Amino acid sequence: MYATVNETVNVRIVVHESVKQFIWDDEEQQWSEFPYFLKEQCDYYSKCGPSSYCGANNADQLDCTCLPSFEPKSPRDCYLRDKSGGCKRRQGASLCRSWEGFVKVKRLKLPDTSTAHVNLSLSLKQ
Repeated sequence: MYATVNETVNVRIVVHESVKQFIWDDEEQQWSEFPYFLKEQCDYYSKCGPSSYCGANNADQLDCTCLPSFEPKSPRDCYLRDKSGGCKRRQGASLCRSWEGFVKVKRLKLPDTSTAHVNLSLSLKQ
């Protein structure tokens, strides 16, 4: 068996582009960042920007990829590994040829929509 030294724990959660959890350290008299439920770089919202997706090869490396027929909006930022600006449609690029329809994108992590809300009063025109 074990016993806790202090039965109360002060926790602070900061939400700003990502989620960080801090726990109060009584000995150090300061907040210490505590690993939170976001385990992969791709778990952080909006890391890759519009028209791109996150496909992390491992937990430490962020790999943003433009969708087919798109290219980075800012090659300079992309070179500097800031891919939050997303992608833009490539000039003259047409993805659909004789096989009009959908494109298969592999290893894509879809957003969690378990708590998404739908406004059923809106029409398609709105």
